[in-house]
Amino acid sequence: LSNTMNNILMQDAARHPQLFVWNGAIESNQLEVWLQEHQLNLPQDLIELWKQTNGGDLFESETILSPFGDDSLGDDIEGVNEFHHSQGMSKNYLLFHLGTGLSAVRLTDNYYVKLDESYQEIDQFQSLDDWYRDELRSEYGNRYSQNLGGIKMNCKLAALKKVKFNLESNLKILNLDELNRELRNKFYKLQERIDQQIKEVKDEMLLAGIEDSSMDVISSEVTEYKKSGDCPILQEVEDFLLKEMNVRIWSVMPERVAEVENTLNPVDNPSGWLLPTAILSKKHLDSFTFESNQKQEIDRWFLENLMTPERIEETLSNWEREPSIKNRYSILKEAVKTHLNGQFYASISTLMPQMEGLIRDIQTKDGHNSFGYLLATEVNPEINMVKIAINNLINNWTTEAPNLIKKDTVMLNKLPDVVSNLYKKYDKPTRELRDEEIYRNGICHGLQLDFGSQKNSLKLILIIDRIVYFYTKFSAS
Repeated sequence: LSNTMNNILMQDAARHPQLFVWNGAIESNQLEVWLQEHQLNLPQDLIELWKQTNGGDLFESETILSPFGDDSLGDDIEGVNEFHHSQGMSKNYLLFHLGTGLSAVRLTDNYYVKLDESYQEIDQFQSLDDWYRDELRSEYGNRYSQNLGGIKMNCKLAALKKVKFNLESNLKILNLDELNRELRNKFYKLQERIDQQIKEVKDEMLLAGIEDSSMDVISSEVTEYKKSGDCPILQEVEDFLLKEMNVRIWSVMPERVAEVENTLNPVDNPSGWLLPTAILSKKHLDSFTFESNQKQEIDRWFLENLMTPERIEETLSNWEREPSIKNRYSILKEAVKTHLNGQFYASISTLMPQMEGLIRDIQTKDGHNSFGYLLATEVNPEINMVKIAINNLINNWTTEAPNLIKKDTVMLNKLPDVVSNLYKKYDKPTRELRDEEIYRNGICHGLQLDFGSQKNSLKLILIIDRIVYFYTKFSAS
C-alpha cells in the first residue's frame, strides 16, 4: 500500500537528496506503540512517511515533525504541539509541518490543513501528496527548478509519451487497413503532431540543461498536467480515442467481457467482481486465465495486476468527463481518493449509497422508481426483488435507447446478480454469512463491522464504473 502513497514527495526526495534531509526510518512497531499510547488515528500516508523518514528538513527552511524528532532542535511533534496548544491552537489539530506556515492534520476527519498565525484554516488538502504538491512544491518549484529537474517539462514529455503509447496501443487491436480513409488520415496526422511535439520538448530541455526524467513522472502528475490545458493535443487525442475509436475497439470485446464475468459470477456463488469498463483493453482480457473456483488468484489479479492505482485514477478521470453524474462526481472523487489512501471503511461507506443513488437517478429520470420503492419499504427487500428492479433498469436501457450499441448489452448480464447480492439480508446470529463480504443493510444500519477491505471497496468502484458507462450511453441516446 505504501507504494501508492506520497509518490510525488518521495520521488522528488529520491531524485534530489540534497534538498531533503531525513532523520532515518522508524521501526513500524515503535510507531504503532506511540500511536496507541496517544490514542491517535492518523492518515495512513503520514504514518508511511514517518516510517520511511522519521521527518526531517526540506528545501532548507521547511521541517516535517515526527514523534521521534530531536526535541533540542524543535523537531519533535509532541513538544511543538504542546507549545502551540498553549498559545490557543485547538486540540482538534496536530501540527506536522513548520516553515513558510503551519500545517496540521485536522483530527476530526484526517484532512490536512494550512493554518494562519491565529490558527485559522486558510486551505485544506485531502492527501499528503496534495499538500506537498500545492503547498511546498508550488512554492519552491520555480526557485529550485533546475534541481527539481524541470518538473513541468518532464510532466509534459511524460504526458505526450503516454498519449502516443495509448494511441498506438489502441490501433494495434484493430486492423488499420480496415478503417476508412478519413480515420486513417486523422490517426497519421495526430501521430505526426505528437512526435513533433515530443521532439520540440526534448530540444527545449536540452538547451535549458534539464535532465530527461520523464520515465520517473508518476500517473497523478501526468493527470494534473493534462488538466492544466497547457498542451491541447493531449485532450484532442483522448477525444479521438474515446469518440472515434472506442466504438470499434469495444465492438470486438463485449462477448469476451460477458464470458469472463460468467466465470467470475457463477449463478450459485457470484464473486461480486465486474471488469473495468472504459479502461479495459484486449490485453487485460487475454490475461484472465482463471476458473471460477480460484477465488484467491482472481482477487490478486484484480488487486495487484488489473486495477493498479494508476488505472483507478484513470477510471476516476473518465467519470469526471461525464455530465450525467456531474452532481455526484465530487462525492465519488472523494470516495475513490479515500480508497487510494487505504481508508476502506470510509470509501465503502460512501460508495454504497452513491451506487444506490445513481440507480435512483437513472430510474427517476426515466419515470420509473421500482428500486427506490423497494428500498423505502420497512421490510428488508428480498434479493430476487432487487434483481427484478435492476432488470427493469436494463430493459429500459436496451429498449428505449435506440442508439445504444447492441453488442454492449451483454456486459449487463451479470449486473443484476452482482447488485442484488449486496442486498442479502444481514442477520448475523441466524444466518450464515461470508466473512468480509458486503451487505448493504448491515453496513448502512451499523450492524456489519468487517466490511472494510480493499477488495470490497474496489468491487463497488467497478460496479459504479459499469453503471456510469451505460448511464452515459443512455443519456446520450
